[in-house]
Amino acid sequence: MWTASKFYDKENEVFKVMRNHVDFPSSPFDQEEWKNFMIQAGLKNEVSSEMFVTFAEIIEHAGVNDTTTEQSRTLVRHLNDGEDALNEEFCKRIKNIKFIEGYRLPSTDFRSQIHHQYGCRENFICFNGSFKWIKTNLVWTEADILPSDIILSSTSLGIKTKINRNNFINHLKRICGSLSNGNRLKEIDRKLIIKLFKNLYQYIDDNEDVKRMPELRTLNLIFLPDETIMVNAASLLIESSKDETIKGHIFKFPLKFGEFCALFQELGAWKSAVTDLYLGVLRDICTQCQGKELNPYESGVVKLCMEQLIRLWENKTESESSMTEEYLFLPNRNGILTKSTELILIDNISLYQRVENLSLPYFIGFNEMEIECVDQWRIHNNFPKKYQMKPLRKVVKVTIAHEILANAIQNTIFTNKVSNMLKDEHVLNGIVRLVRHYKEVHRQIIDDKSNNLLDEGIQTLTNIEIFEVANLRTQIIHQDQAVPGSEEPCTIFFVKQDRSEQWSYSLYVDQARSKNRLNEFHRTLSELFRRIFNIDIGGHFRDIWERAVRGKSSETESYLDEQKINCSNPGFNLRYKLFPSVGTNIPEKFHWQLDNSFCDFDKREYVGYEIYDPDIGDTSDDGITVDPPYYIYAKIVEKIQAETDTEFAIYSINVGGEKPIQVTVTKLYKFHRNNTSTSRELVLSERGEAEPQMESSNDNFDIQTVLRDIRQNLTRAWKCLDEVERRRVLKRLLLRWHPDKNPHNVQQSTEIMQHILNYVDRLNRGLSLDEESVPDDETDGTRRSQHNRSYERFYSNVHSTGKKHAKHKEEQRSNRRYYNDNTFHRSARDEPNPSPGQAARWLKQADWDLKAAVQSLSSGASSHNWICYKCQQSAEKALKAVWYKIDANKVTRDHDLNRVANGLPYPNLVQLATELQSTIGEYAGFRYPDTESYPRIPHDAYNKTHSQQACTLAGQIISITTKIIGK
Repeated sequence: MWTASKFYDKENEVFKVMRNHVDFPSSPFDQEEWKNFMIQAGLKNEVSSEMFVTFAEIIEHAGVNDTTTEQSRTLVRHLNDGEDALNEEFCKRIKNIKFIEGYRLPSTDFRSQIHHQYGCRENFICFNGSFKWIKTNLVWTEADILPSDIILSSTSLGIKTKINRNNFINHLKRICGSLSNGNRLKEIDRKLIIKLFKNLYQYIDDNEDVKRMPELRTLNLIFLPDETIMVNAASLLIESSKDETIKGHIFKFPLKFGEFCALFQELGAWKSAVTDLYLGVLRDICTQCQGKELNPYESGVVKLCMEQLIRLWENKTESESSMTEEYLFLPNRNGILTKSTELILIDNISLYQRVENLSLPYFIGFNEMEIECVDQWRIHNNFPKKYQMKPLRKVVKVTIAHEILANAIQNTIFTNKVSNMLKDEHVLNGIVRLVRHYKEVHRQIIDDKSNNLLDEGIQTLTNIEIFEVANLRTQIIHQDQAVPGSEEPCTIFFVKQDRSEQWSYSLYVDQARSKNRLNEFHRTLSELFRRIFNIDIGGHFRDIWERAVRGKSSETESYLDEQKINCSNPGFNLRYKLFPSVGTNIPEKFHWQLDNSFCDFDKREYVGYEIYDPDIGDTSDDGITVDPPYYIYAKIVEKIQAETDTEFAIYSINVGGEKPIQVTVTKLYKFHRNNTSTSRELVLSERGEAEPQMESSNDNFDIQTVLRDIRQNLTRAWKCLDEVERRRVLKRLLLRWHPDKNPHNVQQSTEIMQHILNYVDRLNRGLSLDEESVPDDETDGTRRSQHNRSYERFYSNVHSTGKKHAKHKEEQRSNRRYYNDNTFHRSARDEPNPSPGQAARWLKQADWDLKAAVQSLSSGASSHNWICYKCQQSAEKALKAVWYKIDANKVTRDHDLNRVANGLPYPNLVQLATELQSTIGEYAGFRYPDTESYPRIPHDAYNKTHSQQACTLAGQIISITTKIIGK
């Protein structure tokens, strides 16, 4: 027999779920009619504090299962409905007991896709240190979250209401780090991400202590819905035009977050375009390049930055003191970003040519950066002082030997003539007009001060002393030493002298040479005027001076009235180019830097274009690869056709020919630099558009997303392309995921490679690659090998190519001299690059063209213009075959035989090319009627004699070329 106090009320919800731990009365005492009696006798019908604590501890010790989960929920409901939570002592006893089923994000919740939730689903949580459900967006990666049905608010339970700022920052870092994966961003509904970040931004805006955290200014915290990327606030422009943004570096403010404009500015966003914004991009690129030559993509970004800096500095919208960036980085003539203050601006091309053998860090030049530049000296003068380069004229000094000066004479007939010409009223008035016009065109202030300076300049000009010397020569002095080989004869030279606290100039002219070359003095005088007036009036002064030489200076005024005054200083062309010439070869050792992703391209972007690839179809008769793949530099003109489910995108590109050509995206490659960047690292949502980090972004990927993209590309290839194009797509996928090219992800890359081989096998067997139809693991190895037998040589070649790419990459990374020699894309223009396989191919086609010409001639055909055309084609290809044998970089897209043969080290070939060109005439003359006088057409202009001579000469060219190629 037991007393009633040992038993519990079976109708109580808590006792009911804890039935395994309590006893209920047996029948008939458990019936309703006995309940009041039993309660009076001691039946427990209410949950005491002690009971609750005991039950909570039982749940904690038992762990998570279906039974304890139901028990936990019941205890939580009991707390919500009762008054125990108001008892401080009771709260202290239960707050650390882990008996609560925490709120868990469903696996389908977008936040689970961004980052897994804090804690473990297999454990209960306690009140202490947990947050209420409403704080989920702010803490789900950092703290436990209570279920949504908990309404308790007692502080004694330890429920957190305020988020520790360091915990919040860690939470942000996880979210932003995860979303830096463009593939993951692409998978999530943008509306949900926008809602999430509005919640996060609002919390930051409401909490000053969080807003002041320095980590927020270095984190890629800003989500751009249109671009689907995460960026740093410092790369945002609040008020911007299209030209002021730079893809991958500087972005337009996202209007979806308009209410947080002020917050973004506090975090580093720029209200408008300023100098520091573009200087920061240049600094980041310099850091990323690590002392190596800019690739074409990086060069394009540098160009855009400089165009904006030039605009800002010309408008003078900022004070120099407001510019906090320490350095401006510009490319030297080797294409390497260098501090501008360490660069030398070539402000005098003739001076540069005399000291070219000195190893000086020259600025590559605005024209070579493809920046429209009428007067590079004026552009440079607008640079803030702390960013200005060193003019070459101030680095070296042109002098006259003292022994020559000792024999100078003055007041001769000739020196007086020159002096009178410089003091001629018409000449001086013309100079004044040109100076004032220049100032008006360039919106310079014309006031009393500027007029006084003009008067002083004219006075300096009229006070010039002129001397005659015998055998006038100048030499260059650098660091107090004469530059070897810099001495040269000179017709006229001026020297600046400091006399009585005023600057004056003396003009020295050569006795023998100067009298007959008076009309050439304008060049030196124009430079003198630039020194005196600090502007360039050379173009029109030349015409004024020529009139003065002819004794017609009185025509100066009417001449200036008739002319549009436009001071032109087009600069000069250096042989060093920042951008490679389109149509030139990309050396094999740089093929690893071509991104094998299928990318979107921008207009005017420099890309690699595949001309020939033996791995996918071009082989010798015995099936052996005859030459490495051949790629050239090209430039995007426009997108012709967008990508569809069955077709790849088509682009129009410039390869150096007369007209652009259209190609599929499968033949086009972005340039990428495979290193770890310490700059702003952006990963775009569109696969392959990572800027500046591209194929190297394989270090952070979701394998299922990668496999889905691979299936889509392979399915598209097998639907619409022939076998060669299929292999081209397949090769790019295999190279992208080649384990040797992904040393930090060897296991994952190997797994992806195996999946690719399985996918190809399924496609070759006519099977689908739909996600639900592709098995997780392919087990039919025998069947697979039968279908893939035709691909064995192809797979072997691609594997070797991948290992070769990895080797070239490692050579660049490890060889310090390789870095210092700066042989990146410049070597494509400077280093010999023989291509014997290409030479053989071109010679083979040249031979067939000649056979076609001879066959037409033998058959008695009267179309002699076409026979000559075939001979011209045969000779052109043969000559280019020789160039391929010597150096593929020198293969031109010109069709004129004389120009194609120019520079070949075979005089007999050059002579034959000249004779054939003379026989058949201009290249276009074979085909177009407008090359002949009306009513004649090309058919009328050629006869059998032309055809016979052309076939003979072309045959001799083929014969000599065959011997050369065979060497």
